[in-house]
Amino acid sequence: MERLVVGVDVGKHELVAALWEGPRGRVLGSYTNDERGRQALGAAVAALQAERGGGAVQLIVEPTGGYEAEVVLLAQAQGWLFSRVNPHQLRQWAKGIGRRAKTDRQDALLLARYGVERRPAPQQLPAAELRELERLLRRREDLQDLLRQERNRLETMRRAQEQSGAVIQSLERVIEALEAALRDLEAAIREHLRSQAHLAAEARRLQQLPGLGPTNSLPLLVLLERFQAHTAGQGNSKALVAFVGLDPQPHTSGTSVSKPTIISRQGNRTLRRLLFMAALAAIRTTHTPARQFYDRLVRRGKPKMVALIALARKLLLWAWELFRTKQDFDPSRYQPCHLAP
Repeated sequence: MERLVVGVDVGKHELVAALWEGPRGRVLGSYTNDERGRQALGAAVAALQAERGGGAVQLIVEPTGGYEAEVVLLAQAQGWLFSRVNPHQLRQWAKGIGRRAKTDRQDALLLARYGVERRPAPQQLPAAELRELERLLRRREDLQDLLRQERNRLETMRRAQEQSGAVIQSLERVIEALEAALRDLEAAIREHLRSQAHLAAEARRLQQLPGLGPTNSLPLLVLLERFQAHTAGQGNSKALVAFVGLDPQPHTSGTSVSKPTIISRQGNRTLRRLLFMAALAAIRTTHTPARQFYDRLVRRGKPKMVALIALARKLLLWAWELFRTKQDFDPSRYQPCHLAP
């Protein structure tokens, strides 16, 4: 039985659902993006599913800053499949078929057509405890950014020739409040890990890798769990590197065009920075597989920045192996003879 594919354009206040049938599509309707509207959308899709005699349903959505999260939860509750498609890939594909218009209705139809013609693989949601850890870490990052900004403003104000006592006092109060909020959040993260022993065990395993510690191992664990859910457990190391945006992109054509190879930068910028900083920390210790890998690339003439990016990619692959096999890190397995980049 043919799968029922429904494209849903998700906005802050509105959901637009559409089907693509043959050479044409049709809009199912518009719904408010609240509990009542999502239930109405679910009922409309379920009725359409019943009319067609059952069969699988797959919702196709774009990531929209979290506004799509409740729609995905609706699909899970209904037992439907869902796919969150990459917006960049979707737009490139739309250009390829000559679609330029962008309205909510057109976007819903485009998502439905993409689902029918490109058949994106169904995905899964990470476990609830992992989603909660991700929310805590995202909030920690927000607070750290705010705290950094306020400290920079305070330093600038203190260096100014014309200081404002009221402004300095205001900045100091805000910094004190942010520091207290950050301490509370750190305590909440520790408590969450104490209540979820398996997440704490996974994080400790990742910390065995060079350059990884209690702080940066948690975002990496969330990444690996989310990638596994994104690929429904079918992802491999090559797909993971591309998911993060550390995959090399050579640029050559014929004999006259040859540009330096760069990474795609298609994935999460924060995670790439985290892995790069882990690589920097890893090379500070000699006689480790990470340092040996880095030194080998430098001896072969690679620029140090290129070698560091390659090491960041290697750390990601090692982390994936530990996560996938549930085995501890064994440095003897990563001696120079095993370090081909």
